[in-house]
Amino acid sequence: MESKKVDFIKGHMGGNEIVLLYADQMPEGKGIAVAASVLAKPSIGGHNSGLVYQSEIADIKVEALDATSYELLGMCGGLTQVLGKAIVETDLASHVGLTIEEPETNVVLETGVGLVRLRILHQDGKAERVFTEMTAFVEECYTLGIEHLKVAGIDALKVGSFLVMNGDAAKRVYPDIRFEQMGEKEFLMFQDAQREFHRYIERETSMFSLYDLHSKSHSGRLVFPHGLDQRYYEPSCGTGTVAVGLAMLENGEIDENGNISLLFEAGGDVFRLDGPETIELRLVVQDRKVTQAYISHSLVEIVATGKLWI
Repeated sequence: MESKKVDFIKGHMGGNEIVLLYADQMPEGKGIAVAASVLAKPSIGGHNSGLVYQSEIADIKVEALDATSYELLGMCGGLTQVLGKAIVETDLASHVGLTIEEPETNVVLETGVGLVRLRILHQDGKAERVFTEMTAFVEECYTLGIEHLKVAGIDALKVGSFLVMNGDAAKRVYPDIRFEQMGEKEFLMFQDAQREFHRYIERETSMFSLYDLHSKSHSGRLVFPHGLDQRYYEPSCGTGTVAVGLAMLENGEIDENGNISLLFEAGGDVFRLDGPETIELRLVVQDRKVTQAYISHSLVEIVATGKLWI
């Protein structure tokens, strides 16, 4: 097959690296294979890749691929944050026929979980903040179910396809572990928990959220030990943050209805439960159920654009 060039955009959300590709430039039927190939070195590298299409029912259609399992994801919050940035700061908008207007552009995405809305605040060609509506992902989690379970002897939750764990529950079973700086014993314990979770759901997934509510300055601290068999942590995760919010509600750690705003430390060193960035989670809770959800990360950047030979 003759080689051809495909445009790419690489960005990150708090260290969660995303590579965007234009699907219409791919050979027919090769989009997923190319999206997978860019994630591994010596190619561009990243945690997730996204194929960007024109959509018949929304402004843009996106498909997201995960680097640890190479499975298609119904939703990737980090991808949507980077996409919002790219719409303003690269040629993506013109490529898919979007018109952007300062100081705010609203975009509807077609995703694997349904329609997702982006609110992009921007000025002078720079996106200052992107808000992603995550309600469709919340509805998928409720459809797949929220269940209490034990993994590696630790009380945890299955939230949709996510394993979600409060660090205090882990410390009750393993009192000497330290989340501030993850070492070998912490890694092995979480690896055992993830493997038990895979057996429980009868498939492998990269979806694991760990949270700690003892932050002195924020609602909590997050880390995402997604691919532990590959010794792989992800510093930020939008869907994983929403899963934490649903788990907190289920665990009684959010005990009110109405509008809830949570600000978590995330990003930075992937082996630490701290910042220096933050991810904001806004929830609307009615009758102890989340009816709307939004995320926004404090540090989203475009780091490279170029052409990939395939």
